[in-house]
Amino acid sequence: MRGDNWLTVVTVVRNDAAGLLRTSDSVAGQMVPGVQHLIVDGDSDDDTPDVLAALATRPATRVISEADRGIYDAMNKGWRHADGRYVQYLNAGDVYSSPQELAWVRDRIVGDSPVWLRTQVRFVDTAGVQTRPVAATAIDDRFWWGWQATLHQGAFMTRDLLEELGGFDIGMRVQGDFDLMLRAWRAGCRPRLVDRVTVDVDASGVSTQLWRVGYREMHVARTRGASVPRTLASRLDLGAHVATVGAKRTARRGLEAVLGEDRVKRLRR
Repeated sequence: MRGDNWLTVVTVVRNDAAGLLRTSDSVAGQMVPGVQHLIVDGDSDDDTPDVLAALATRPATRVISEADRGIYDAMNKGWRHADGRYVQYLNAGDVYSSPQELAWVRDRIVGDSPVWLRTQVRFVDTAGVQTRPVAATAIDDRFWWGWQATLHQGAFMTRDLLEELGGFDIGMRVQGDFDLMLRAWRAGCRPRLVDRVTVDVDASGVSTQLWRVGYREMHVARTRGASVPRTLASRLDLGAHVATVGAKRTARRGLEAVLGEDRVKRLRR
């Protein structure tokens, strides 16, 4: 039996008490009813269990704490246990851009009830300073090439759609959100696009650290069942992406050494 909530916000976490508390406070501070916060903990062994025990007493908060097979296994537990019609994923440390974001999203969903809504997100550092330009929500054939935003924090999908797609591929480490959205796109599902920043994403997340792994997984996702020419094009594109990003990161480190990290961050915004 599902509940009456219109949205379940899923947060997967392991050993990040401070980040989890920031995210939970942000969810609790949203000025709209009907939101469940489902926290899926990967059997943390630091001080996170103490925070989980306190958060479990909050209204509309549910905690699941057990060992898992990785981040996307935990994310699948999230939608399977969600009681809201829509599901959104926030990592520990991610916060809403304002207390009105979910009320604003609900107003865009009420009525024709799209199965998938895409909003913008903003990458920020620990001080809340934006670290990179905000990407548009556009999604078309260029999505296959990885030239458009894929972050799950800006996606509001129905639980039915997640179930139809089979959820996230637990073999992925970084690009499970790209793989999921690509499968949705290939199945003919087109999201409603909203160019509004709803979430401030913690820039220290796994996908930021393991960017090379991410590009390799993107190649795997987009070449499933692809023709030989398409696979070759994807392989060449993979090499170009890795070389370009590697060169940019090297250049940025050089600028930071000369100008300082704060000034370079300001120039990138």
